[in-house]
Amino acid sequence: MNQLKLYKYATWGLLFLNIAVLTFFLLTKPHPRPHQSPDGFQSEVVEILNLNSQQAATFKELAQEHNQKMESINEQQKNLLPPYFESLSDLSINIDRDSILNDFQQLERKKIEVTFQHFQDLKSILDEEQLPYFDRLIGRLIDRLLLKNSSGPPPPKRR
Repeated sequence: MNQLKLYKYATWGLLFLNIAVLTFFLLTKPHPRPHQSPDGFQSEVVEILNLNSQQAATFKELAQEHNQKMESINEQQKNLLPPYFESLSDLSINIDRDSILNDFQQLERKKIEVTFQHFQDLKSILDEEQLPYFDRLIGRLIDRLLLKNSSGPPPPKRR
């Protein structure tokens, strides 16, 4: 076999090998986890609690009110933080850091209280036979809301 044929075969072999490697990586690429929308979670709550149509409508109103309150609190928190961190680079900004941290902490407390009240309101619209389902829902919520960070990927390794 002459040298030209050897180079042709080697080129074609490497081309097929590259295509095979690319195909392998594209087919085995992990797909991103779908982000669950609030409506999807609301549907899940309706299903878990076995709510009738009137209860479901009331729940959706409660959920909308809760979302609005949480967005308002989050917006207040966003307004507190820029001056706090800008004071690092601009020494002319005179702020009371303790006051900002206290306000931020109070807003976090308000979030917890608003959420607790939301679930108390939800519990109040349930019938007696639905109350055992509420306990199951609270267990799911604790896993989903409070422990969601523990199910994430491990932190990167340090060198």
